[in-house]
Amino acid sequence: MTEAPRRPSPSRRIAVATLLVLLSLGAVGYVKYQRDKGLEAYKLATKQLETPDQKSADDFDKALEARQPKFNTIQRQCYVEDHTFNVTTGDSKQDNAFGGVATDLMKIALSPPQQKPGAPSIDRQNFDLLLSTCPVCGATYFDIDFFNIGLGKFPKAKDNLKQHFNLAQLCPELDATKSKDWTYDERGLVRYLTQQTAGYPDYELGYTALSGAYSSNLSVGIGRDYHIPAAAFYALAAAQFKHHIASGKFDNHAEAGLVAMTMGEMYRLLGRHTDAKSAFASARQIGTAPHGSKDGIDPGTRDILTYLEKLNAAGDSSLHRAPLANAKTPPLGWYIDTILPGINAELDVQRSKWAKLDDPDAIVAAIRAQLKAGK
Repeated sequence: MTEAPRRPSPSRRIAVATLLVLLSLGAVGYVKYQRDKGLEAYKLATKQLETPDQKSADDFDKALEARQPKFNTIQRQCYVEDHTFNVTTGDSKQDNAFGGVATDLMKIALSPPQQKPGAPSIDRQNFDLLLSTCPVCGATYFDIDFFNIGLGKFPKAKDNLKQHFNLAQLCPELDATKSKDWTYDERGLVRYLTQQTAGYPDYELGYTALSGAYSSNLSVGIGRDYHIPAAAFYALAAAQFKHHIASGKFDNHAEAGLVAMTMGEMYRLLGRHTDAKSAFASARQIGTAPHGSKDGIDPGTRDILTYLEKLNAAGDSSLHRAPLANAKTPPLGWYIDTILPGINAELDVQRSKWAKLDDPDAIVAAIRAQLKAGK
């Protein structure tokens, strides 16, 4: 990979970051606290706990300590260059989702405050920190990718990567910069390109694109630098999900129903309400198993689908917190509300540019053009 000076961050993103802070502070009544008054925030947070066994701040602290995000590294061999490098791994228990779940399926884990007393931290998320990039070729993975490819889940993936992955051709805009300087959303894009080259199926590529949107949205929420808007990833995810549903190549009706529902949510967030309505209807049809309810979407998913249909019918294109009334976790679901106003403000700015794009390659080309322009 060649190196070039990193382009400066656009001033407009700074303005958006400032706007999200202002919006977040005024969006919800109990979100008005200052971070330096974290103890009061903790006391307030514990009043919102939904589980009866966590009634005190101490119990809440213990829950965060026990299930905080924890990451380790393991050496893996890149399938492109046969180069051994450190890959980040995590524990499934870390994904506590205490911060809440968004309607696009984004889960927010809470970490203990960096300084006590203080508010919980949301800057340690799986979709960011599990990204691992080969320093030689730029191929980017989650550790689960090594597991899936190693077991042969995706035929010819190893050969495809070895023979065809070339970041200078796939995305010269990022190849021209140091991988350590890539933003999380850019690394998410390269993981998508890595999987696309490997020959991953459409539904896998759709969810990988969606994880890129999570990185973009969190960057908005915490005022971090980013270069690819979530709307671009939403369009890319929808395009991949559309290919999967159109193929009819699925055996598990529950999973296919969830894909169709998620596709509908992508369309809703992009303001494509007619397409969203059709996708939600497909989710109900596909998600109803012909051979018994055990193979269909579960009641909780159907409840969320109903909620999304109501939002769509009202012409709502904003990201919301998903209603998880029957879930045992998260016990503290409202924390995600602190970042949604800024995320939605940025989505409003970006929506029209990406809403009409339906072809994955065209969307990637548009993302590359934006990276090249530095906007």
